[in-house]
Amino acid sequence: MAKRNGPLAQQESLSSVIESALWRADNMGPSIRAGRGYLKMSQKVLAEHAKVSVATINRIEADHPVHRESVLQVVRALEKHGVEFTYERGLRGVRSKYIQI
Repeated sequence: MAKRNGPLAQQESLSSVIESALWRADNMGPSIRAGRGYLKMSQKVLAEHAKVSVATINRIEADHPVHRESVLQVVRALEKHGVEFTYERGLRGVRSKYIQI
């Protein structure tokens, strides 16, 4: 599998973008939920991989206030499993980091 060239190609990952304050960590709920759905991953399994509680996953996906570090942990866990977060034309989305050759 080859790496996909995307809008964040110059960045290592969305987590690095969030850490550099170029990306607002709020309103990530729909993207987190989409990434989890893309992987067919339950909230419980994502919580285990991200080392946060299921309640935290619920709060993030509902766009309720959470600690920024919790969002980073969840984003990193999804990225580790092949999810790429995108931001194009003002719209956030997710896709696979890899393409089939």
